[in-house]
Amino acid sequence: MLRPAEHILYLPDMAPSIEAGLLARLRPREGEIIAVADPPRLLTAGGVHLHARGDGWSDPHTDGQDLAEDKFLQAHAEFEEAKRIADADPLSLDAKKRVLLWYAIAKASYETMIEMEQMQNPGAALDLRPDAATVVRSGVPQITEGDRIIVAPYAAWRFMHLLGASDVLIIGADDPWDEIVPLVWNPLSAMWELTSNWVSLELAENRHPLSRKASYRHYGEVIATGPDAYSQIGDTVLLAGDRLEPMPDNCRWFVTRFGSWDRPGVIMVREIDGDGVRRVLATVVE
Repeated sequence: MLRPAEHILYLPDMAPSIEAGLLARLRPREGEIIAVADPPRLLTAGGVHLHARGDGWSDPHTDGQDLAEDKFLQAHAEFEEAKRIADADPLSLDAKKRVLLWYAIAKASYETMIEMEQMQNPGAALDLRPDAATVVRSGVPQITEGDRIIVAPYAAWRFMHLLGASDVLIIGADDPWDEIVPLVWNPLSAMWELTSNWVSLELAENRHPLSRKASYRHYGEVIATGPDAYSQIGDTVLLAGDRLEPMPDNCRWFVTRFGSWDRPGVIMVREIDGDGVRRVLATVVE
């Protein structure tokens, strides 16, 4: 089960050497993958945000930033209104006191907002667990030995030591492999690419002119696809409404913040998940 403070897949900035030991002699079951996880690392090339609250890509840290900004905008608006009233009635002592009060509140809330923006995102316990792994043995035709894959945190069986190797993962024992492995490394293009029927979408958005916050809609443009996806790049597709109601252990909605997708409002989703539930409902045809 994914932990609320650790729902980020960090992408490695390099491929470490691995010691497979006797793992090469293991025979995985059909639909399972045996891999050696990357060691915990301090340097990454961005990451993929997993769990989020209602809007689909916030976390407790950014929620705090949003709240601080909302308080500042409200205090600033109250200050401007108090100043307008005081200018209209320069002899009113109460009006002047109100201006000073809201000025102090706005100043304090602005300082809090700046402090929140400068804080480091707590992220995903980067020093405690890996996210990428190198495949040693595969019982999945789509994944071959030597592939580098991204695995959802805590979704695979993990062995600290097994047959001469450290941090061994058995993937697909509890959850289907393609439910928890959204990305595979393509050494030819030097890019992480989607697996199975995963697609990446840039969602339509409405943005308030006075705030960095945005609201996103249940449709968007496909910007990348996995090999088994029905959708094509450039399609506009509709999404299931439960995107706005993610569960703490739900890996089906991934929010991307890496590479050419390093911007808000981009998500990865399986067209049809492992339970047969459709997440991409339809394609919009002009």
